[in-house]
Amino acid sequence: GENKPLIFSGYGMFEQVQYDIPIFQDLGTNIIDFNIYPFEIFKKPGLVEFNTWSDSAGSGTKYELEGDAEHVYSGSYSARITVVASSNNILYRKLNLKPDTRYNLSCYVKTEGVPNVQLYTDAGGWNTGNPVNSENWTLATYSFTTPESPTEIQAQVGIFVKGPGIAWIDDIVLVEDGTETNLMDNSGFEEGTPDEGKFYVIDESYLDNVVVPTLRRAEEHNIAVTIELSPQGFPDWIFQEYPETHIADNYGFLKCNIEHPIVQEIMKEHVRVIMNKVKDSPALQAINLSNETEYITNNSRQNLEKWHEYLEEIHESVEEMNELYGTSYESFDEVPIPNMENVKANALYYDYLVYKSKRNIAFHKMLADEVHKYDPDMPVH
Repeated sequence: GENKPLIFSGYGMFEQVQYDIPIFQDLGTNIIDFNIYPFEIFKKPGLVEFNTWSDSAGSGTKYELEGDAEHVYSGSYSARITVVASSNNILYRKLNLKPDTRYNLSCYVKTEGVPNVQLYTDAGGWNTGNPVNSENWTLATYSFTTPESPTEIQAQVGIFVKGPGIAWIDDIVLVEDGTETNLMDNSGFEEGTPDEGKFYVIDESYLDNVVVPTLRRAEEHNIAVTIELSPQGFPDWIFQEYPETHIADNYGFLKCNIEHPIVQEIMKEHVRVIMNKVKDSPALQAINLSNETEYITNNSRQNLEKWHEYLEEIHESVEEMNELYGTSYESFDEVPIPNMENVKANALYYDYLVYKSKRNIAFHKMLADEVHKYDPDMPVH
């Protein structure tokens, strides 16, 4: 037949799309966009790495998540969550659960201070068990039933901690009612160490348990998939450990300092791990390098150095620059990063806006080049 342009129409970025794949053709949809955030893959080593686990806290909350070899219920380690403010913190796994099925969740808990610890799931809405607060190891239990659905349900299952104080968690178990198989990998927080020379552990469980099955399901139902690299989902624990990686005052979703070598290392590794898992899938249509990446404010040392290098490239001399800018700097290194909260219509701001756009383009070109190391023909956008 005649070759005609193919118009893609679909949904993006929301986890529900993976479950709705079987019905999309009937809705006139033929493509989905699927996020893979770096925080899903790059996990923090401590005394023990919480391999296959994720954690998050309320906005602005200071907390620490570490392995503890001193306070354990069994094995060599427990998970210790230290919260310095009255806020909500969670330690969880994302699991694919059967619909309309009863599950039993349990773990051992010990506390110091006033935190309340509750088992929880977001399957069918946010639901929690009874609060536990005890100086001695106490068994917490909670049972829930997943909602009806034509496909599997992806849900968070884990522990909810309200601070301030310290909570220790050990031996978390999730079983389908009437069975004995624990669905929680690394339930005693004993596994995982970083590779030599690395400060992080790579966890591929989200790719294996969510992304690969989604691509397989999409292939079965003739739905194309674009995978988004999602640098806006950079791990919070890296921001805490390496503050210069964080540009908290940048407007929009992008909070990682794209000029920092750690950020660039993580994003290159992110591409490598993802592409090795997905590049051979017939359903994979393209790689989305980022989404809504507003790059406006970066006052970091690394960006300042790049800015000075750029000024030296585009101006013949400091004197020529000063004449153009109406300034009296003695060297390029004296020129600060312009205040992006008060942009002026002058040559200095024009140069910086051009520079900033070039750096954002260079970051995305780096991502595209990394993708093409593993599949030279993969479309990127």
